[in-house]
Amino acid sequence: MILLVIVARVALARSRMRTLAVLAGLLAGLLPLLAYNAHYFGSPFLQANAAGGFTDTFFRPDAGSFLHHLNVYFGTGDLSLWKYMPIVLLGGAGIGFLDRRLRAERRMLWGAIALHLAYVLNIETIGGCQYGPRYLIPIVPLAMLGLAPLLAWGKAGRRVWPAVAAGALAIASTAVNLVGALKGTMFCDTRAFAFLEDLRSLAGLSPGDFPLAPLCLGLAVLAAIGFGIRTRLARPKTRTAS
Repeated sequence: MILLVIVARVALARSRMRTLAVLAGLLAGLLPLLAYNAHYFGSPFLQANAAGGFTDTFFRPDAGSFLHHLNVYFGTGDLSLWKYMPIVLLGGAGIGFLDRRLRAERRMLWGAIALHLAYVLNIETIGGCQYGPRYLIPIVPLAMLGLAPLLAWGKAGRRVWPAVAAGALAIASTAVNLVGALKGTMFCDTRAFAFLEDLRSLAGLSPGDFPLAPLCLGLAVLAAIGFGIRTRLARPKTRTAS
């Protein structure tokens, strides 16, 4: 929610003429959460932690907890990004390579990421049953915006390592999270590397484990058709010689 407010504030400051469009998009993005809360907890504004009586997700600064969480997410801890999503670390570093004309956007991205980390590093819990660092998911799309300027910087200077590093880390991140998507995200022994544990049992999967597969496949086909039609219509028409 904090990140949504920051991004909306920046968008509104950039273009006052689009205020209604930004607010409408913000509301549309919140609708699934509001509907979920209303269905399960009786109120669209009652969050899961409050409904369950959990207090370990509330902001509670503590030096020991902060250092522990820092190691959990960015060091050698159980849910380290180095193990589950290393491409995010490269993308976050790549934000520093944004063009000088985009200083405000760079500050906004780093500020939003820092604000979110300031919260999740100062709560009691790292999450219960999960596959990877789920509390860091909100910063993933923001950090990934740094890949483009990093690759552009490498290409401009004829440096090979940015593309090689991005490719290797992207493959590793995709493999780890694909296994998690296939096996399920409820992995309760966070001390073990969930990827290796689930990888051993992939052979036991069956079509019955994916009841929504036909629906997802149908939506993917429709999206591909729609994208193809849009691309075809957007092509400039070439004039034939008479």
